Amino acid sequence: PSSLTAGQTTYYVSQKDNTTQCESLRKPIIVTINSLPASPTVSNLTYCQNATTVALTATALANHTLLWYGTNAAGGTSSVNAPTPTSTTAGSVAYYVSQRSNTTSCESSRASISVVVNASPAIPATSAVSYCNNATATALAATALSGHTLLWYGTSAAGGSSTLSAPTPLTITPGIANYYVSQRNNSTLCESLRTAIAVTTYALPAAPVVLPVSLCKNITPERLTA
Repeated sequence: PSSLTAGQTTYYVSQKDNTTQCESLRKPIIVTINSLPASPTVSNLTYCQNATTVALTATALANHTLLWYGTNAAGGTSSVNAPTPTSTTAGSVAYYVSQRSNTTSCESSRASISVVVNASPAIPATSAVSYCNNATATALAATALSGHTLLWYGTSAAGGSSTLSAPTPLTITPGIANYYVSQRNNSTLCESLRTAIAVTTYALPAAPVVLPVSLCKNITPERLTA
């Protein structure tokens, strides 16, 4: 029988006695060609590099089961468990899924899910700064790539909320404080790692040791000392 067209066709067969040449009545064989399901409904995904990913999803018809083939466009072994893509490497990877009718066991063609991983930007260029104790400081600066926006995190190496405004360091206490900044791609919205700007506040030296000087009028004085 041909399976090109969905539907039902009846074929007939008899048997003939090789000795008497008598033929039996014909017996019908009903051949049913079930339609293939449509491919499942899918949506492409985009991640930033090293972002946390979740298992892929697709929408199956009622009374159908999704069959996942990983990155195999053809061949391979299916699984009912959806794969979780990796985001460690920038690029595009296609994953494939079909659906099988729970009634007829007929399987659809595979649908492709494109998973795009956009590269994380490099960290912005920065330079360490230093001040004397209680000096007037200015807002920190960093150099972003073209098409990128700086995100400032104050002294938070991790967590915290970013701001577009660069902080102005405090110079009240001597020591080293690290301020953190990243940059975000304006097109992909992917953010770089944070880089630290070391702000060193130097302690003021003690005042020099001096002694009062007493002079007589009109004498030739010597240079002051400390």
